[in-house]
Amino acid sequence: MTRRKLIDRAAEQMIDIEHISLPDERERSVYLEAKAFNGELTILGSLALALVAAVFGYPAATIALFLLLALTAGSTGWYAKRRGVDEWELQSRGPLARTLTWTGVHLALGFGAWAAMLYHLIRGEALVPFLFEVEVAGRDLQNFMLTTGLIVTGIGFIASLAAMAVMVLHHRRRARLREAAEDEE
Repeated sequence: MTRRKLIDRAAEQMIDIEHISLPDERERSVYLEAKAFNGELTILGSLALALVAAVFGYPAATIALFLLLALTAGSTGWYAKRRGVDEWELQSRGPLARTLTWTGVHLALGFGAWAAMLYHLIRGEALVPFLFEVEVAGRDLQNFMLTTGLIVTGIGFIASLAAMAVMVLHHRRRARLREAAEDEE
């Protein structure tokens, strides 16, 4: 198996578009619209967070969020190109005012974050100082807080996984019952 095919298979597994649970074309279309909405919301949220992090003087967080945005934009273009679709040509078909408005929103947030980060790096001070310090006295208390935090986080992850399993099993059971009722008719 070539590297290219392995990457393609990994990408297909991640998006899981041909999954058996999406046999209806309308459901698949709505699911993809929801994923696109999720992606756009993630991009706008990351830009807003990058701006906030930069304003409060956290350049490492700003850079990390910019790298996340570069990864999402690059992967979108890569995947579309692999499927023979030119994303820029698609965007050029949309209404010019809407395309330019959303591009302007992205650029304004990005420019603001970049400018605030540069201000902090050059001047050595944040635009808005964020002075919040927590000092935990005692090694035993620190260890307890760390252990408790890890246990609570682990319980949250396990509960989320269990909730997902229950939802999937519930929907599969409903589908089986619906198919059985249709077969009886």
